Amino acid sequence: MKLIRTEDAIGHVPCHDMTQIIKDQYKDARFRKGHIVTEKDIPVLLSMGNSDVPVSQYTQKIFEFYELDEQALAAAGTLTYGSNVKEVTTQVSEAAVDCGIIYGTDAASAKLTVVDTAAAEMCGQVIYPAAVLKDSKHPVEAKAFLVFLQKESSAKIFENVGFTPLG
Repeated sequence: MKLIRTEDAIGHVPCHDMTQIIKDQYKDARFRKGHIVTEKDIPVLLSMGNSDVPVSQYTQKIFEFYELDEQALAAAGTLTYGSNVKEVTTQVSEAAVDCGIIYGTDAASAKLTVVDTAAAEMCGQVIYPAAVLKDSKHPVEAKAFLVFLQKESSAKIFENVGFTPLG
């Protein structure tokens, strides 16, 4: 997810409901996922303590790559949002939506069919770095684990759960 300043959120769509609680007066979702933020929403968002509005960074980059207008798709009802990857995975699993943009590992764990994969030039890559900390209490074991992660047999395990090996 990418954080943007609330003041810059006009035209963006929150990816989850935002609940507002005013003691003895109001307790409900003030903004529902899929709502397109307008100029009049900014003071309300700021009063709710939201200095940032999370938006899916990778999905936005994919939309930009294909020159798709996220707000127009949402307004037309052809785009829905989940509050997190697991929610989108569930929506796809239950056929509540036709497809979703999720991580390959989540697709693999939910036994979903991957129909396409975003290339690095579309949205960058998700890379999980690993290192031995200088203050490690078990540096020998940590180094051995890093060696294990780099073996071909480990790459096969990672591939089986939806990761794409770097190479």
